[in-house]
Amino acid sequence: MLSTVTGPLKMGPMKEPFPLNNTYEWTELRLNAFPLFHISGEQYDHSDLFQLIGKARHVTTFNFKSGSPAFIEYGESVTGEILYTKQEREALEALEVIATDRVKVIPYMAEFDSSKLKALKYEQGFDLKDLDHFIFVPGDKTPSTNEDGIKEIPNVIRIPVKNDPLLDSDRLWQGILCRKNNSGKELLKFEKEHLIGITLALNNRNIDPGIVGHLGYTTETLNRSKEIWNHFFKTKERRKLPFTEDEKTKFERLKIVLAEEKSKKFRAEIIRSRYKNSNTPEEKNLLREMETAIQDFEPGILLPGNREIYWDLDTYIHIVTRHVKQFQLGDYKSKSHFPYAFKELKLLIEKVLGVVDEEIEIHFTKTPNFRFKLTGSRGVFFNGDYFSVYIEPDGRLANIYPLGPGKGMSQRES
Repeated sequence: MLSTVTGPLKMGPMKEPFPLNNTYEWTELRLNAFPLFHISGEQYDHSDLFQLIGKARHVTTFNFKSGSPAFIEYGESVTGEILYTKQEREALEALEVIATDRVKVIPYMAEFDSSKLKALKYEQGFDLKDLDHFIFVPGDKTPSTNEDGIKEIPNVIRIPVKNDPLLDSDRLWQGILCRKNNSGKELLKFEKEHLIGITLALNNRNIDPGIVGHLGYTTETLNRSKEIWNHFFKTKERRKLPFTEDEKTKFERLKIVLAEEKSKKFRAEIIRSRYKNSNTPEEKNLLREMETAIQDFEPGILLPGNREIYWDLDTYIHIVTRHVKQFQLGDYKSKSHFPYAFKELKLLIEKVLGVVDEEIEIHFTKTPNFRFKLTGSRGVFFNGDYFSVYIEPDGRLANIYPLGPGKGMSQRES
C-alpha cells in the first residue's frame, strides 16, 4: 500500500534531525514499510545535500529541469550516489563550505558511454541549478567495526565449507584452465605454469608438445621452469603419487631454492624500510609471521574481465610490508594502513577494484599500453575510506593503499 506525507522541510526528515540552509518541500512515500523521500526546492547547496543524502551515501535519483544542460547531457534523471573527493567529504563533515556548484555521481544501472561516465563521475558532473528534485531511499551504510576497532567488509556472506574427499581439485583446476584457454582467453603466466605442472603430474610426465608450444614453451624452457616443476611435485604430493628417489631429491632442492628467492625479495624490502634489527621477541615473532605469509603466498586473479587484474609476489610484498599495520617496520610505520584484518586483505582489494571495474575495463580498452591510476582527488571510495590504485598495462596490480589524513590530493605513489 502506498501512503504519502507532505510538508515544508527545514530540518532533515531522518531519525536525528539536522539544520538545513534552505527550505524544501518533501514527500514521504511508503510502499508498505519501505520509505522513499521526494525532496524539491527552489535552490540547493552542497551542505544540505551532504546532510540529506551524501553523508550516509543514500541511493538517490536526481531529476533534472527540462531543457537544462544536465537534462540534455544525461537525460531526464540519473540514479546513483554522490561522489566526493576525500577533501570535500572531510570539509563537509566539518560543516565547512566547498567551493563548487558541481555534483559528481557514481551512477547505478546507467547505460552511459565511457565519456559520459567519466564526465558524470570525475569531471563536470552536473550543476546544482539544473536539479529539479530528487528521490532517495534511506539506508544505513555506516561502516561496521569489531570490538577491536577493526573494520568489517560489508555485504559479505560467509558459508562454511568442508573439504569434500570426493572433490578432485587438481582435475577441477585443469578443467577450468583448459576451458579458459579454449575460449580464446590467453592464460596468465602463473596459470600456464599451473596447467602444465598439473597435466604432467596427472599424465605421468606426458604432455602433448602442441599444448606446450601453444602455451609459449619449448621442451627446454619447460624443463628450466621452476614454477612448472613445483606444481608438478605438489600435485603428486597432494595425490599421494609415488616419487622416485631422484624426484624426492629434486623436490627438496626446489623447495629450498624457491623459499630462498622469496626470502631474498622480502629481505630487500625490509632493507628499503631502513628497519634496524631488533632482538626483542616481539619483533622476531613479527618477522617470522611476515616470512610465513610471504612463503605461503600464491599469485591470483583479483578482478576478472577482458584485462584480468592480478597480483604477484612483488605486489604482495610491497603492499603487506608498507600498508598492513601489524607488519610496518622502520620508515614504513609512517605510511597509511588498511583499517581491516590482515586475513581480509585479498577480499578487501577485490571489493575496492570492483568499485571501479568499469573504469578499468574502459581504460584498458582505449589505452591498453598505459598504466591505470586512480589516486588523490580521484581516489576510490569504499566503505568510508579512499584508496589509491595503480595497475600496470599487463593487468598486474602494482599498488593499492588507503589515503591517509591530509592525503586527499596526493599524487605520490606510496
